[in-house]
Amino acid sequence: MRIEGKTGSTMLPVAAMAATAAGPEPQSLADTALTCQEYVESLGYRFFFFSFHLPLVPLQPSVFALTNYPREWFDLYRDRGYARVDPVTQQLKRAMYPFTWSTAAHALPAVRELFAAARQHGLDEGVCVPLYGPRGARAALTVAGRAVPRTAEALERQYAELLHFGLRVFRDVMNAMGAQSATSESTGLTARQQQILTGIAEGLSYGDIGERYGIKPSTVKTLLDRCCQKLGVATREQAIVIAMASGQIHPVTNPSSFALQEGLSRHRSFYVRPRV
Repeated sequence: MRIEGKTGSTMLPVAAMAATAAGPEPQSLADTALTCQEYVESLGYRFFFFSFHLPLVPLQPSVFALTNYPREWFDLYRDRGYARVDPVTQQLKRAMYPFTWSTAAHALPAVRELFAAARQHGLDEGVCVPLYGPRGARAALTVAGRAVPRTAEALERQYAELLHFGLRVFRDVMNAMGAQSATSESTGLTARQQQILTGIAEGLSYGDIGERYGIKPSTVKTLLDRCCQKLGVATREQAIVIAMASGQIHPVTNPSSFALQEGLSRHRSFYVRPRV
């Protein structure tokens, strides 16, 4: 189930959030996403987008995401090719310090259209925090859906707080990926399960996969459910992330069903939808 921006959910104070994130046991990706949801709501924002880049294959990094952005926004973003003109994405690629969306150039008509469409989906002014980790891993935390602090002092405080929290999330994501990859390596998917999960990652339907391997669509679904059970995850998106991280599947095309298209064939981006 996708985490939606919602009202009335439990707000945890920052100190409690920090204690939760610093727990001795690795959080699952789903738990980490819920932590992000609760934290950004405690700051008054509605949405978050945490992307992390893992150099799983030399010269072919993979990009995954934990987010509660509206799914309709991703469809529109892809269909209209906004990645080609998105100044926030471009600035994130070279930024070393947090910044607000308003600092990105909005002069071009296509860019103004992009931001107008984002506002229609509740994505008002936001803040982006670039993050860097060991061995070439990098990430970014974006929060959106409310007005950012207007004074320089208040904005600097929020930058520092988001940077601190973002680094904790980065650590938890890396730990979760490592723990689940180790589990998946020890259990191991069967050759048929790898075929099924690869097909799903490539955007094929149950019928397409069934036709490819001469099995019924219902059998494809059953095999996919077994993949999730074996990898210890709740959704097929999470199963793909873990199977790729442990080297068990190697999709040859960008996923189309739940990809966040960036226009770069060397990047794979997954919309992770943790259960609540």
